[in-house]
This record gives sequence, C-alpha cells and structure tokens, in this order.
Amino acid sequence: MSLRRTTLVLLAVLATPSCNLETTNVRDAIALFLEIDKTTISENEAMSVTVRAENVGTETLVLSGPSDCLLYIEVINLSGTRVYNSAQSCAGSQVNEVLAPEAIKEMTFTWSGQHNTGERVIGTFTLRPVALVSSGARAGPGAVVIVQ
Repeated sequence: MSLRRTTLVLLAVLATPSCNLETTNVRDAIALFLEIDKTTISENEAMSVTVRAENVGTETLVLSGPSDCLLYIEVINLSGTRVYNSAQSCAGSQVNEVLAPEAIKEMTFTWSGQHNTGERVIGTFTLRPVALVSSGARAGPGAVVIVQ
C-alpha cells in the first residue's frame, strides 16, 4: 500500500506594525504545515501526523503554552464540531519557546480515529494543525480524512 503525503501551508500574519505601499515588512508571521501518511483510517489503524511551524517573519516569534503542546492537531467533523484535540492530554509545564526568523518547530502525533472521549468516530473529518503563539492559537488549513 502506498503512503500518500499531503502538505498544506498557511501564512498567518499575526501582527503587521505598518503598511507601506513602497515597502511591506512581514513581521511575526507563522507558516503551518501538515503532513499525513494516509487519508483513510480503517478499523485498528492509525495515522501519523506531523505539524511543522516556521517563522516566516522578520523578527522572533514566541510559541507559548504547555511544553508538549506548543503545536497540536485538532479534528473537526462535517458539522464543524471539534471531536479530537491532541492538546487535551497536555501535561507539560508552561513555556515560552522563541523561534528566530526562518526557524522551524516540528511535532509528530498519532491519531487512530478516536473522539476525545476515547470512542471511535466514523465519517469524514478535517484534520488541521494548530500553533500556540503568544497572542493565541493559530490554526492552519486542514486535510480531509476518512475514518471507516
């Protein structure tokens, strides 16, 4: 069985100090990438999900939150309800991690089609990456995943 990898990117400008038609400086910008090893999960299977955040701004960017959840994944059903959030089980201490311009932070997760309650969900879902920056959570674009 071949593994399909999907990479998505989001450039979310967190703050721009000024806008100048002649010169535009991108400051405090984060790009979120999501890589999954499959788009369908059958019973007794799991998928590997990698979230990567890159500081694409011109100044440092601060990730702020539990040390094991500065990046996380969330799974949304077709009605827009979040059914899974990997940050729910965070146990790390509160940290501030500084990303210099062009620096990258990456975390890998496993999801087996479970709801936050532990029950298995069936259907079509959007899986998306999230980064905890000092000004709040920033979500990236999602990938469609089918759980059978």
